[in-house]
Amino acid sequence: MLRKLSLAAAIAALVSGTLANRMYGRAGDLPKPEIAIASADGTPDKTGVAVNRILMAHEKQFVRGHYINAHSVLQFAGGTKTSNALLDELSKIEGVTLYVRFSKLSGEDGFVERLAGTGEDLPKAYDCQIEHNNWADARALNITICLGGDVAPQGISIPAIQGRAADNSAPR
Repeated sequence: MLRKLSLAAAIAALVSGTLANRMYGRAGDLPKPEIAIASADGTPDKTGVAVNRILMAHEKQFVRGHYINAHSVLQFAGGTKTSNALLDELSKIEGVTLYVRFSKLSGEDGFVERLAGTGEDLPKAYDCQIEHNNWADARALNITICLGGDVAPQGISIPAIQGRAADNSAPR
């Protein structure tokens, strides 16, 4: 009887371990600064292509990135100059929404959002973090500017904000 229970427990452990691997999805480090925006017809999304073009133009300032399923986190160094350039260039893309916030912490201060077990290198300081979640709002970027270190608050330049036209078709 004990032998049958041990065999059943071993099979259950094997099956549950196999199923658990399928439940977690994909995760890992990003070797270059890119996001993914899905499209319904399989053609590249114009907004995603434009965002990736800008992110790749700042590859030299790219510190690290990671993803878990459809959520990507990209971190950039380069101080005020890089942060301003990213804000300015990304704000000019039609269809993208930028959510900007500020933090007093930086990568040096322990504000390191790193996916555990996805690399051997020690975290490096960064000045700007861009988060993208394709499942939430595929054309929205959450940008955190880390004040202090190489970023001077008085030097940050927020791009012009253009309002959206009112939707008069919806009932009030």
